[in-house]
Amino acid sequence: MLVVARFSKMAHFVPCHMTNDASHIAELYFKKIICTHGLPPKTIVSDCDSKFFSHFLRILRRILGTRL
Repeated sequence: MLVVARFSKMAHFVPCHMTNDASHIAELYFKKIICTHGLPPKTIVSDCDSKFFSHFLRILRRILGTRL
């Protein structure tokens, strides 16, 4: 998984399997990106489909303990 900060252009390469589902990707994102750099300021841009991204955000909100 490749995560790039749009402002600083800093790239993070997170090893994962191609068959990981959105819940595992959300856990990896939390452990590797949010714990290191904090929450993104405004937006998260993804090239995945809307079903995957909505499930990803739902799991990420659950991990963070926030409600929509």
